[in-house]
Amino acid sequence: MNTLFGGHLACDLPDGALDAAKVCIVPDNQEVFSHSTCDQNLIFDLLEFSQNTEQLSPIVYQLKEIVGHDEFNILTEEIVPPSEHLIPQATSVYYLKARIHNPTVVVIHMALFRLECFSTDILITLNDRTGGTSLQVDGIPPWNDLQFKTIVNTFQILNSSLFN
Repeated sequence: MNTLFGGHLACDLPDGALDAAKVCIVPDNQEVFSHSTCDQNLIFDLLEFSQNTEQLSPIVYQLKEIVGHDEFNILTEEIVPPSEHLIPQATSVYYLKARIHNPTVVVIHMALFRLECFSTDILITLNDRTGGTSLQVDGIPPWNDLQFKTIVNTFQILNSSLFN
């Protein structure tokens, strides 16, 4: 189990996850990890609870906010059942996988934990700039759907004082 945000949150990170804060400035509301051998990154964002005014699901709304346009293909969108995550405070948890052409192909995996009791959304994003075609290099395979779902399924709050 890897701790995040000063030990307040935790999850199982995949092999090859390098802490980007060791080589660049990362905002206080983020934890960022880069894959050690391919063009993938994993971002944990603490966001203000969004009151989506558009007629979109909360996770599609977040995708549109990140991408800055609506030119993407949603490959999978689902609600994660409570039995598959460890955050009892979450009013809902969403999972999304999309393909973005901008100008190269990026496959993006997203999980959104809606914590209305803390006025917070936690967004976990896996960006795969290889378009999902990464090859194994130096024994560390590229991250995939299974590893992302493991992150989501093991993600937990260890100390809720982070949200005060």
